Amino acid sequence: MNRCPEQKLDKQSVTLWRIDLLILFFIEIIVFGFVSFGIVQFTRMTWIYLVFAMLFLFFGWVMILYYPQAKYARWAYEVRDEEIDLAYGIWFSRRLIIPMAKIQHVDTIQGPIMRQLHVKTVTFATAAGTHSIPVLNAETAETIREKIATLARMTDDDHE
Repeated sequence: MNRCPEQKLDKQSVTLWRIDLLILFFIEIIVFGFVSFGIVQFTRMTWIYLVFAMLFLFFGWVMILYYPQAKYARWAYEVRDEEIDLAYGIWFSRRLIIPMAKIQHVDTIQGPIMRQLHVKTVTFATAAGTHSIPVLNAETAETIREKIATLARMTDDDHE
């Protein structure tokens, strides 16, 4: 069996994931506010609102503070000549080995927040679906994209 992957994501991944969770959290606060308003106005059960509000805020902040760091600690990847090896997952660990011969397409993605953090995600498609190595330094992502594209072409040429 292959050795476990050792390459880590860019440390900016923690910042990016926290920003993503903050945006989601603020959207959820707006929705929660409307629902809470309805509960208080129509049922007059203010204590239920307060309990749910406190739980919502507590778990939201716990997720924002700790989840990105835990996710970063569990993510590892390795791009080898014959395969891409991905290991990730907090509660459920996942180990994914994708043969270079199966890769049909490789790309990089960079949204506006990622652009500010100088990071990109490398995505690659197989017949079974799309996979990615998230949040890599922009230069590293381009290098890996080129390496995967070259190795996938070489592997494809070997099978013709």
